[in-house]
Amino acid sequence: MDPMARQRVLIVGASSGLGRALAEQYAGKNCDLALVSRDARDLAAIRADLSWRFRVDVRDYACDITDRSRQPALREWLKSLGSVRYACLVAGGTFEGPGNIPDEGAIQKSMDLNYFAIVSLMNGLVSSSFPETILVVSSIAVTAPRGANLAYTAAKTALDTYAQSLRHFIAVRKMNTKIQILRLGYMDSIFTRGLNLRFPVAQAAEVARYLWRIRDTKEGVFYYPGYWWLICAVLQSIPWFLYRRLRF
Repeated sequence: MDPMARQRVLIVGASSGLGRALAEQYAGKNCDLALVSRDARDLAAIRADLSWRFRVDVRDYACDITDRSRQPALREWLKSLGSVRYACLVAGGTFEGPGNIPDEGAIQKSMDLNYFAIVSLMNGLVSSSFPETILVVSSIAVTAPRGANLAYTAAKTALDTYAQSLRHFIAVRKMNTKIQILRLGYMDSIFTRGLNLRFPVAQAAEVARYLWRIRDTKEGVFYYPGYWWLICAVLQSIPWFLYRRLRF
């Protein structure tokens, strides 16, 4: 039997996209689930579907993770789960039009969802010491910033930096939790549909299968698709007077 079987996996941002694909991937591997999302109706439908098809225990909690007044109740619910083997923090999104300078509202929403809420959850999980691995979804945008989705890129860069700093904090104190940071390339979602992108768009199910494969590997930074590592390295080496001419 796979060592992950019958162990609980927490997925935050579980009702659509990558979160939903991860829920199905882990349920299909006989893992129990704890799902967090804002939409209670979507969660109820996913719980009914996965628990019936895969005969696993699915618990769910409907919560807007950016609402700080809800954080204490969410933390209590997380404690009630007992042991969690793997925590997938995949919630995120953009609130700005491509190529536009975001207003203050868009910047605040982006920071609340893509940075503050995820950092709060990470801190709580590390302090509780029960997840063996915490997955944080970052973006290839952090290594190649460009003049589109400014607030989203800034928030993901802050999250990526915090997660790496937290890895060092954990290592110095010889704590057991591992941090995995996924720098995700273009993925099919409501945020990429209709855009004229220069590179292939990954499907959420493909990303979920990749994350299953690396679930027990060492901690660190991972790129998906893997070729983005090389693309980002090349982009970082381009002098500014050339980089500013790029349109991508």
